[in-house]
Amino acid sequence: MLKYFKLYSIIIILLISVSCSQEIPQIDKLFYEVQGPIKTMTVIQEHNERIGKEVYYFSPKGELEKIEYFNSFSDDKEVEIGNVSYFDKQEDQTRYFYQIYFNSKKVVNSYSIQYLKNNQIHFLLESTNKDFRVDKDVFYNEENQPIKSILKGNVRTDSTHLRREYFYNQNKDLEYTILTNYIQNTVEKVWVKNAKKDQHENITYAEHQDKDGKILFKWECEYTYYK
Repeated sequence: MLKYFKLYSIIIILLISVSCSQEIPQIDKLFYEVQGPIKTMTVIQEHNERIGKEVYYFSPKGELEKIEYFNSFSDDKEVEIGNVSYFDKQEDQTRYFYQIYFNSKKVVNSYSIQYLKNNQIHFLLESTNKDFRVDKDVFYNEENQPIKSILKGNVRTDSTHLRREYFYNQNKDLEYTILTNYIQNTVEKVWVKNAKKDQHENITYAEHQDKDGKILFKWECEYTYYK
């Protein structure tokens, strides 16, 4: 169960993106929606009373080097690292990563981030034993803000097919998204509320709410930067 909760957390992160723009597309910074001389990004998200935490480490060139995934935790329980992802190699415009169990050092997943023409990124996550696979395509506007994403995946016998469209206000801040679930035949409009940014225009806090104001997700980020 823990393994698939971690996978579910990864899918949630792939879907809950709060946008920021940047002048020069860098594959990792574009996909993870950060800008400036980013050194680390710590993400804490709360969904359905479960809390997840990830820490992202970037090189001075803005390239992702490592991600630490922490087990679900509560305020009164110490967190522990579960899985860790490492950069493996880059071939042309594709960057490859692998993920291990922290204690056993066993490689469990591999994934790639590929920058395509016309401001498009393709993400592929696959387990080593082939029991799940997640594909995500993200399409960006001229300011490198996501305008549409399509996610397809399979976990054993369960399938996922989601489409998210992004809508911005006059200040170019993300205002709401529309999520279409083709498996469940549902359409959901999710509003981004109470968003805050730091000096580099990176999101530090945001709430994702339904039409009635109910909080669906909370998203909190802390950053460190190279000087």
